Parts: sequence; C-alpha cells; structure tokens
Amino acid sequence: DLDKEAVKELVAAGAKSATHLFNAMQPIHQHNPSIAGAALESDIYTEIICDGLHLHPGIVRLVIKTKGDDRVIGVTDSIMAAGLKDGQYKLGVNDVIVTDGDAKLVSDGTRAGSTLTMDRAIRNIMKFTGRDLAQSIGFLTKNPATLLGIEDSKGEISIGKDGDLVILDNNYEVVSTIVEG
Repeated sequence: DLDKEAVKELVAAGAKSATHLFNAMQPIHQHNPSIAGAALESDIYTEIICDGLHLHPGIVRLVIKTKGDDRVIGVTDSIMAAGLKDGQYKLGVNDVIVTDGDAKLVSDGTRAGSTLTMDRAIRNIMKFTGRDLAQSIGFLTKNPATLLGIEDSKGEISIGKDGDLVILDNNYEVVSTIVEG
C-alpha cells in the first residue's frame, strides 16, 4: 500500500485520478491518511462506485462535499453480470456468484466488481445526495470527458459536440440511446 507521500509523488508525476476510491485501499486513519486520504486532499479526480455496496451513501456525500462537483466521477465497475439476474458468472478465470445484485468471488467472498448500470448509478447518486438530475449528471458525463481530455467533443449537449445522448423516462430509466446525433 502506498502512503500519502508516495501518492503526492505520483500526482507530481502526472497521476490525474484515483480509481474506485476507498476500494482495495487501506482505510483513512488519523495517523495514516492512506491513498484515499491523499486522493481526497489532492486536486486529482476520484472515481466512486455508487451501487450502495462499494460505498455507503454517506461516503458518497462526503466525497462530493470534499472534492467538489468538478472532481468526482461516477463509475460502475460492472462485470458481465450487469443488468442480469442473480446467478453464477465469470470474472476472467474467477467464478463469481451474484446474490441480490452483489457480485462476490466464490473462492473467498471478496466483492468482485459490480452489477451496477449507469442508469442505476445516476438514480443512486440522486437518492444518496438529494440532488436532481441536472446537479448529478456531470459526475457521469462532463467530468469523465474532461479527465480524458475529450471535452471538446463529449460530456455535454452543446453545438459542435458529438451528440451522444441517453434518453431517460420519468423514472430515470433508459428509453433509448443516440450516438453521434
């Protein structure tokens, strides 16, 4: 595990984002902030898995409050079982069992990715934070595009951008998608 000073060196060397904040990381401790603490303190982006399993809703709120709206990216960490019923699946060569949407390795019960879809992620972010769609959507659209340096063509609806759209119904479930307008 890396300590806070090592993370500072990584950021100075060009690291721009912390993947899956808090997951497979040492917990924050008052004497050892760990990778998570260093990521929260720095200006890098932080990815959060908003399935309600990887992170408690209170931690989602804390990360957003700490990092601000422009430095948080909502991700799914989905495996092949995303959107499918509970059952047995594979993650590479590993056997995975999904129960109540929670994917775990058969071998030792370790969480093994998620079954989260992006439409569920946005519903969860809104539910966890009390924010509306307009206040939440940037975590899944604009922020990732900015991190990847493709904000000139992706990340929001605007003249001159690609016109990649997801149409949601009143329950924020996917109705259809449009690629390049």
